[in-house]
Amino acid sequence: MGAVYKVQHMQLKQAMALKIMPQDGYVEEKMLRRFDQEAKAASRLHHPNLVGVHDYGVTGEGAPFLVMDFFEGKSPEGSRWQPTLYESRTMHKEKTG
Repeated sequence: MGAVYKVQHMQLKQAMALKIMPQDGYVEEKMLRRFDQEAKAASRLHHPNLVGVHDYGVTGEGAPFLVMDFFEGKSPEGSRWQPTLYESRTMHKEKTG
């Protein structure tokens, strides 16, 4: 579920994958807890055959997202996934204070 986009990290200048979960106006608390748990677990796994998770959170519009390693390649045949460039303000954390 969700959409995956190829993004450019603004400070590191490297390609990453941004997965954003569907947003239907609200996100249930149970879903956010599960997403948080899965993101933390995935970020602790390191193996050549696994995609690394670098960050996660919730957009200003309330959609949960993951920032992961990006790998060039073809999507599985028949998949609806379409890579596109997506500049997300969530990739740029502004300094406050």
